[in-house]
Amino acid sequence: MPPFTPGRTLSRAFYAEILRPLLGDRLHDACLIGEGSDVLGYDQRISMDHDWGPRVTLFFASEEECNAVRGKVLAQLPDSFREFPTRKDRQASNICITTATRWLREHLRIEDIDALRAWDWLAFPQQHLLQFTGGALFCGTLGHYQHAREILAWYPLDVWRWMMAAQWYFVWSSERLIFRAAEAGDALGVRLLLHKLIRICVELVFLQNKAYRPYDKWLGTAFAQIDESHGFAQEIVSILNSQDLREQTSLWQKLLVQLGENHNWLGITRPVAPQIRPYEVGIDGAVRPYRIFNAAGYTNACTESIADPALKSLACVGALDQMANATDAFINFSPWNTIVRDGFRAQLTQEP
Repeated sequence: MPPFTPGRTLSRAFYAEILRPLLGDRLHDACLIGEGSDVLGYDQRISMDHDWGPRVTLFFASEEECNAVRGKVLAQLPDSFREFPTRKDRQASNICITTATRWLREHLRIEDIDALRAWDWLAFPQQHLLQFTGGALFCGTLGHYQHAREILAWYPLDVWRWMMAAQWYFVWSSERLIFRAAEAGDALGVRLLLHKLIRICVELVFLQNKAYRPYDKWLGTAFAQIDESHGFAQEIVSILNSQDLREQTSLWQKLLVQLGENHNWLGITRPVAPQIRPYEVGIDGAVRPYRIFNAAGYTNACTESIADPALKSLACVGALDQMANATDAFINFSPWNTIVRDGFRAQLTQEP
């Protein structure tokens, strides 16, 4: 087996040395996008055991131009490049020659990149958005990839606020249950709820940093990259390592206060003072003897700031990745993202 070369490095060189000279002066975009750890720079030597080798996606302005280029490239492609085969199969499917419009339709189910609606955004798997926006650009003389990447770089403000409202709601709905489980003597329940709360906080950090989160294999790696200036990872390790509920409570509430302060720094809602306060059940004036973070205040602030009345009125169930265990089977091999999109569209377009 050839020595390991990071996929981005290998594919960039393959484009520059092999493909670029074959394209002449044709306007095109060349990039590494789609599935694979190499797209995001997470590949390691073990990644070479399947679907490995140089690969590039080329965007052209029309299908006719794609057909003309495809024939020329396949006819003149050498058998190998730096000891790697240049063809994954007889069709050389590792060299995708297409239009941006077609790629977006086939991979993200986007019909018009300039006409996305809230329900489209709420049904995108973040992993799929990351596979497009987090890829490597080798050439951009056409500009179609850059145009789409700028649009898909992050959620529209109202959608972002609504997703943040939902994530803060998840914090509230999980934290309060930890104390009840402890009171009931359910040690396993406490641990499960604690891990759930930590996961929710990690996902909130991604939202606050305007970073799409990858699927679980790379979640910790990606989190470490955006957490360098905060140090949340060490705080989370301390919470999970502790066996004392009082100490754990102090640590996770310190973390929540920091997340509340970070939220205010974003400036996308009215400021909310982070507080640890008595838990109000919300029914019959009941107040239980637990002190929890005022996550509900952040949910309310996010909801109040949403301009779209239909989106504002939705229950805080979250977007696709927030509401579901978005495994590869869910996002790659099932129609559920389309089903979720259609469900959101029905909710957001119904008559009042």
